[in-house]
Amino acid sequence: MEESQQILKDLAAPFIRTEDGRNYPAIKWKAGAASQNKKKVSCFPYIDARQACQRLNQVVGVNWKSINTKLTRNNNIMEATCELSILINGEWITRTDTGTAGKSALKGDRGEEIQTKGAVSDSIKRAAVQWGIGAYLYDIDPIWVDYNGKMPITKDGKPLYPKELNNYLNKLNTNLGLFYQIVTNRPEIKNDTAFNYMSKLFAGSPITKKK
Repeated sequence: MEESQQILKDLAAPFIRTEDGRNYPAIKWKAGAASQNKKKVSCFPYIDARQACQRLNQVVGVNWKSINTKLTRNNNIMEATCELSILINGEWITRTDTGTAGKSALKGDRGEEIQTKGAVSDSIKRAAVQWGIGAYLYDIDPIWVDYNGKMPITKDGKPLYPKELNNYLNKLNTNLGLFYQIVTNRPEIKNDTAFNYMSKLFAGSPITKKK
């Protein structure tokens, strides 16, 4: 296999963690849009910029670089453009994407700093996707959990802040590695089929695809 093909394959590999001799997805979850009746909220798997950088370090070592070429504000949205380059066969190849961040709740310079960091991190992550890093996550349908109008909650009404939401869904998805392998290694199987398979593993759990 040519160097470029091997690099692309390794960059696009699923994020895995090993625990007790078994492989599980090393991904995080975040809440998205609420359902029309406001009783459910969608949750999406994602990786952060740090994971993307770690993958680059693992695959190509020091032979990569990122440059933020543009930082602009559009109303309350900060936009950052990242040029992510990898040295392949003696040539620097660049792929570019733009990230955004909403206005921070903090005011003044601190709020500006946090928003800028958010936009830069998002741009790195999005540019990394252009190289295939974490791209498979876009093929996984969202999972729906209960919603109290402000944030996701458990069946008994316990609030799920970002960290708790991530832990909650990962604990419920102990065997998500199986679902994960179906989606990534057997593309002929549709996402809905994979989700139905996972649902059988967790019959009666708070996770549901229904809105």
